[in-house]
Amino acid sequence: MDSKPPALPKRSLCADNLFLLGELLQGAAEYLSRCQETLEDEQGQMVELACEQISHLKQMVEILDRKLKELEGHLRKKGSSSSTRQQPRATSGTGAPRRRVRNRMAGDWFGEWSRAPHS
Repeated sequence: MDSKPPALPKRSLCADNLFLLGELLQGAAEYLSRCQETLEDEQGQMVELACEQISHLKQMVEILDRKLKELEGHLRKKGSSSSTRQQPRATSGTGAPRRRVRNRMAGDWFGEWSRAPHS
């Protein structure tokens, strides 16, 4: 029997894109940890090259932060205009909103919940 992986959706959804962005950022944080772990063994020239990358990375983080704030504003506007049609959001029992998490293997949303991080 030829088993095919589930097909990716043809239309990308905002929630999917944000989930994938979170995965990407988690991977980025792991790269930073690797840098700290290997720094002791680095040669002077490679340390200088790494230092040159820091300002560029900080600029990219600032751009990302600005775009996230813009998107958050758009999402809040869209959410408030459709809030009368939606049910209230579930909470985790501590009053913090819960969010759906995506099952990586299935590529689909499930009713699994986790506590939303505080920001």
